[in-house]
Amino acid sequence: MQRRDEDYLLATGGNAGVRGAHGGDGATNAMRMLAELVEKRARRSPLRYASFDEFWVDYLRAHSNPKVAGFHVLGTALSVAAFAAILGCGMVFFAAFAAVPAQVFAAIGHWLTAEPDYVSPHRPDWAAIANLRLLWLALGGKLDDAMREARARRCGAISQ
Repeated sequence: MQRRDEDYLLATGGNAGVRGAHGGDGATNAMRMLAELVEKRARRSPLRYASFDEFWVDYLRAHSNPKVAGFHVLGTALSVAAFAAILGCGMVFFAAFAAVPAQVFAAIGHWLTAEPDYVSPHRPDWAAIANLRLLWLALGGKLDDAMREARARRCGAISQ
């Protein structure tokens, strides 16, 4: 894929119907180009994780500030509630919008504490799972223990 294709795709947000080198209709072509762009950026990423467990340790360390973790937990809880309400009303088409509170509250938490998240953009799929796991641990009162273990594992105090 050429550099201008990446710039065009990023500028249009993947919404524009692009015809040409990849063939197919506009929407399929744009999605294919977006998937290629994500894959290419992931390969160039300095942070590579072989497993979710490696990602989880870095994710916990990046969210070790109680304010950041609190905003993530609150946003994820609201998203889970919104998802349940949307499905309960039978509006399955709108289920994707349930992720909005989690994203907004996460952004607010990182912005208020001036602690950027360098981990999640590299694996957004695992970040969503990590947010749910963070909520589960917080509800169970085990989040502080997980944070301590993550700091210890990263420092090498606990063997993997």
